[in-house]
Amino acid sequence: QESQKALESALDIRNELTKTDDELFRQEEVASTLHELGVLEVKKHNLDDAANFLRRALDLRRSLEQRKSLLKENHEAASTATLHQLAAVYLARKPPALEIAQSLLNEALSLKMQIGQRAATLKQLARVEKRWGNFSSAERRLNQALELYQELYGEETPHINVAAVKFQQGALAFQQEDYQQARGHFRKCLQTRKIVYGYLRGIHIEVSAVLHELGCVAIAQKLFGDATGMLTAEKEILDQLTQASHNQQNESLYQARLTNLTWLRKCAKERGDEATARSFSTMRSDLKRALNISRKSCFSLKEQSSNSAVTDIALITPNARVNLLQQEAIRSRLIARQYALSRIKEGLAGATSCKDSLLSRLVTALNHLHGELQRCGNNNDHDDLYNGVLEFHTIISKTIDGSVLQDHSNQNSTILTACDRLRNMLREQGFQVVDSARRNVK
Repeated sequence: QESQKALESALDIRNELTKTDDELFRQEEVASTLHELGVLEVKKHNLDDAANFLRRALDLRRSLEQRKSLLKENHEAASTATLHQLAAVYLARKPPALEIAQSLLNEALSLKMQIGQRAATLKQLARVEKRWGNFSSAERRLNQALELYQELYGEETPHINVAAVKFQQGALAFQQEDYQQARGHFRKCLQTRKIVYGYLRGIHIEVSAVLHELGCVAIAQKLFGDATGMLTAEKEILDQLTQASHNQQNESLYQARLTNLTWLRKCAKERGDEATARSFSTMRSDLKRALNISRKSCFSLKEQSSNSAVTDIALITPNARVNLLQQEAIRSRLIARQYALSRIKEGLAGATSCKDSLLSRLVTALNHLHGELQRCGNNNDHDDLYNGVLEFHTIISKTIDGSVLQDHSNQNSTILTACDRLRNMLREQGFQVVDSARRNVK
């Protein structure tokens, strides 16, 4: 609510400033504020208001492109981010406005943008094509996205964005009942995610998600022994994640556990193991009962005190969770950047109190960020945000542990590069991130 008031005030101020000199610059500022208001309404799931703000931002940016060709590249990059956000709004509608989303994404592809931004747009367009039933077109889009990511990161580099494309390719093949192809894509995704999440020993919701899909492929092929192995491995990860969260379920983790037990029960029945099937049925019932008790307790606390800060994690909406993830990412990036710059300024022989204090703050911030990553899971509408934040967390965690580089100057460079990549990714997602105050334009 406070963010909305601040943005609306900024919009009023910027509208007044358009009447003064540097009108084009001022109008770009108005467009940026409209864009931010649109993103805020998306997070609140007010899709009609979001579409209104984003449309106004897009119309204004289009007019600016026509009026000042010298700034075209910068305006096109900003317009691309707005087009992407607006397409996501239309995809989130029930029913989704596929034709409008497709048109917006195609327009975005016609503009200049960074490689990662183009790949993300192609991935989003593949989702639209898949929902249309245009499987060959969806596959082509995903192949293009994969090529761009490999160009960006290197063909042999295991990267979360590459894994996300392989996951989408697996889901597409599975929907077409090409189980061998689906298995191949999911296995490559699993291999990459195990490497990426190696610092967590592979205990991550995204690893369990791939194991689940491999289990589903095996069930479709009636390979119930293989399916049981995959689903059991998934269950072990989900159980450890639940223990790590002190049994406070978020919605995605709860649904994953419930679905996992359902498919394990099915496999047991198919193998004729009725005792094991009954055991999984009991586990499933206990899980549902425990969550219902937790929710009733939460509502009781809210009724006792409307100002209570106690919130059941399971009741936080996906959009609110993504918002929290973004906030924690920006906070961690700020501290990481301050830490690296302080090391450069003071030098290894300089005072250590400031660096030690910042390091302690950075470790705490990274722990909070890790918690949000675990609770958020990979939301299909925000997987680029999630993957970008995860990459940042992984690099910074490994670097400050000294497990990546021993040379301190290289460590500083690695941290600052990771901060820059996160900043660029957030900007591509429509968030405004600045490292210093902008000089006043005269």
